[in-house]
Amino acid sequence: MKRFIYIALCAAVAAGVYSCAGRQEVVPEPPVEKVPEVKKVAAREYNSGLELASKGSYEAAAEKFDAALKKNPSFADAAFNLAVTQQKLGDHRKAIDTLNGIDLAKERNPEYYYALGASYFHLKYYKAAEESFLEVRKLDNGHLKAIFSLATIYGKTGRKEEAKAAWREYISIAPEGEWKQQAVKRLLEL
Repeated sequence: MKRFIYIALCAAVAAGVYSCAGRQEVVPEPPVEKVPEVKKVAAREYNSGLELASKGSYEAAAEKFDAALKKNPSFADAAFNLAVTQQKLGDHRKAIDTLNGIDLAKERNPEYYYALGASYFHLKYYKAAEESFLEVRKLDNGHLKAIFSLATIYGKTGRKEEAKAAWREYISIAPEGEWKQQAVKRLLEL
């Protein structure tokens, strides 16, 4: 709700006109330096959050990302990183709410959809997780984590042939490593 009010107020201020009950009044333009300052403060909070998250201080990082969002509600990367820290703290419901607050259709970032799918998966909402991972594949067809996750979902939901196909696809394009070995193992178990 605040986001829409903020946008409406910004639009009215940008137009230089404020309309209320059919009456229009010219509104003085805000000083130009205030808008960039708000974004600078949001960026500082965001960068502090990144630093804290890199040190494993997820609660403090979440507070910083939240502070950045309060300064700049449309800061999609701050929302994304807030959701990731919420995941690290085990609060997947909050992460889903945070990620759903991002205009995913506008942002079109596969990592945002992947994070959303991961939280749905952890809550065992497999259908919603599958939809998110399929959206990732629309944006980045070779997204290895999405392919791996879809194969896992297919296996968990009893769709063996789909699981086999996804595991084979993953194995054919994945670099050598632990995840690829895990994929081979899971394929052989089907």
